[in-house]
Amino acid sequence: MKDKKIYILLLLYFMTNGVMLINNGIFWDDWAVIGMERLGLDQQFGENGMWIMTYVHDALNDGKYAPMLYHWLSFIFLFLAYAFFYNILKQFGFKADTAFLIAALAMVAPYFETKNTAICMSYGLFMALFGAGAFLVFRFLGSRGNRRDLFLGSMLLLLSFFLNSLLLLFLFLLGLSFLHHHGFSVQRIKNSWRDKFPYYMVLAVLPFIFWYLKKTFFAITGLYAARGYNVINFSLEKLPKQYKKIFSDNIFGLHHEFRAVFTENLVFGITVFAVFLFTTLCVLKPIKFDKRPKKLGIYLLLGIFLFFVATYPYTTVNKLPSFIGFNTRHQILLPFGVAFVLFAIIEMVPSHFRKVLSSIALTVFITMTVNANFNFLRGWIKQEALEQEIGRLNIDTSGVIFITKGLNAKFNPTERVYTFYELNGIFKKALDRQDLLVISRKSYQKLNKNLTSILSHSVKFNMKDLTDKVNEESSFQILFLKEEIHHSETLRNAISYYFDRKYFNSKIDKILDANYESK
Repeated sequence: MKDKKIYILLLLYFMTNGVMLINNGIFWDDWAVIGMERLGLDQQFGENGMWIMTYVHDALNDGKYAPMLYHWLSFIFLFLAYAFFYNILKQFGFKADTAFLIAALAMVAPYFETKNTAICMSYGLFMALFGAGAFLVFRFLGSRGNRRDLFLGSMLLLLSFFLNSLLLLFLFLLGLSFLHHHGFSVQRIKNSWRDKFPYYMVLAVLPFIFWYLKKTFFAITGLYAARGYNVINFSLEKLPKQYKKIFSDNIFGLHHEFRAVFTENLVFGITVFAVFLFTTLCVLKPIKFDKRPKKLGIYLLLGIFLFFVATYPYTTVNKLPSFIGFNTRHQILLPFGVAFVLFAIIEMVPSHFRKVLSSIALTVFITMTVNANFNFLRGWIKQEALEQEIGRLNIDTSGVIFITKGLNAKFNPTERVYTFYELNGIFKKALDRQDLLVISRKSYQKLNKNLTSILSHSVKFNMKDLTDKVNEESSFQILFLKEEIHHSETLRNAISYYFDRKYFNSKIDKILDANYESK
């Protein structure tokens, strides 16, 4: 590969997200994927309009290290997506150094923490397909490719649109490509608009072709349809409030996320910040900035438009991106717009300060992203400790087990507590049984209203052998033995999981205890 900047991007990406590659944890909706039999996959993906993923998960979800395999795939797919983004920027006429810095800012931005989950591996897959497809069609439109690029790129784009938020992004980029092809000149558009115009029109129809295919062959059914899953409910009246919340949660929210790094793990935060400040200063040393930048307005406008394009699809289904729980999955397109705006801000300062400011911006982003990845690693360690304790208990009844203590977010990857199907999955993995419904009394009261429909999908929820609806006498308690787990300890424990299991078991034995009572 001639462009060495790709290798530098890979180095930065690995240093930021490499801890994903040793994470063997199962989080959130992963319990409907990892170790799930075909019927459960059908209940999950056959009903949410993504039955194509049933075959993918059926091929990948078995085995002791299946979660880690998913994390490796997510790592690879997302890097490919950003590598294509870098090359697409160059296709649009950006200088290599400019494209590199914008791509680097986007790549390490502290969004989409749910890349650490198996269920969101598909997001990375579709992003990579989109990047490859867009690169090929834009190469064809730029007269450097042939019709094979157009055909293959179109097929890849159609597949990528299963991540529905990419539909609007593609139309935006296609319009931008048309303007770029004509030098952003009204006169040139008037004189030569017919040049490749038919191809632009064909490509513009792709999102609508996909939408027809989706409604025809990938319809939402079952529990998802009953809950109104992804039903478009656009409200112009609500839009200003939605964007106010999006801006507050995802832009001002960065301050809260950065501060949390140091309040939770001060030594770790300082160490990571110092190491990456030095690293990014070295990486940016050969990067050249224009002494008198002329495109600040363009960068700023692109960033604002990309921010709107990245978030608008989520407003139509009222699933707003944020750092709360697993809502970070809706942030997947945010890095692109934020990177452009941040680059424009960097370009505004005097030229001799730009490298230092760029390095600080990259370091701040990297520090937050590394911390989020370690939180997921810690969440896995907690899960292993809980499974070990459950395996020691003499649970001799089936039915409902009520958690009466310890059901909180302590050591979880996010502030979200375990749901009943996550708890079912943990008990299933620890005991090799699926005849239990593990839940808090408060959650059971809510669940009881829809218990019939839930039980009809019992395989998906890891309780396919459940027969007794409730056993009021069974209770389960989680007792935490440690007040905190530092990230350095988390890393040592994670490594020992693969190389010294006896040491690993002894360490996680000190994290928590569990009690079970059945009268």
